[in-house]
Amino acid sequence: MNRLLILIITSLFLSSCDLKAPEVKKEDTDISANEQLKISDNRDLNSTELDYAKKICLALEDKTETFNRLIGEARRYTFLRRINECSDSERALSDHSVVITAPDRFGDPLVFKPISTAISNFTYNVFTHEENVIKSTCAKVLGGDNVLPKLIQPIGKDFVKFRFYTADTFEYFIYLKNGDNWYAKRFESIKVILSSNSNDYGVVSQRIFGGYCPNGRQSYVIQQLK
Repeated sequence: MNRLLILIITSLFLSSCDLKAPEVKKEDTDISANEQLKISDNRDLNSTELDYAKKICLALEDKTETFNRLIGEARRYTFLRRINECSDSERALSDHSVVITAPDRFGDPLVFKPISTAISNFTYNVFTHEENVIKSTCAKVLGGDNVLPKLIQPIGKDFVKFRFYTADTFEYFIYLKNGDNWYAKRFESIKVILSSNSNDYGVVSQRIFGGYCPNGRQSYVIQQLK
């Protein structure tokens, strides 16, 4: 069983009363470091997962529309950051402030811009319902498609496996090809603000992204809205 995000989010819980540890995972959504992909595990998302996916995709879609309307204006956000580099402990990184405004040309990707200097270990792209990894799932749940999205989906020459386990958070794991098989190598956790009364409805309040190290540990960065 993969204990990566349970441990990460549990540690965040201890430092922030606004976060909580995820629910116990079902066996067919458990992931272990460098595990081999089992296509036999594939299935349609169940009714609970579909409900969670729809809530998240609706919020991401609304956020995308909101940000695309920011013509001549901008919103500012500050993120707390932590990093783990294949060790057994995290270390704090400096806070980072960014702004978001509508792109110069309609249809271009939404991108955060640094208030001062761009830094490493920060994801500037804005995660939306049109992100390549989630685009197909969101299109199905938002479009009323009769074909249900799958737990495991192809992404280029590789595969992605989803875990929708709370109404506002999902994880995905990228399986990269090595020889004739695919192995879990990279991951990301996305937490979305779902309060319809919030001006930040649909904004990703927390991203945890990284991969599995040769020593069996994980390398990841936590990017959390302040």
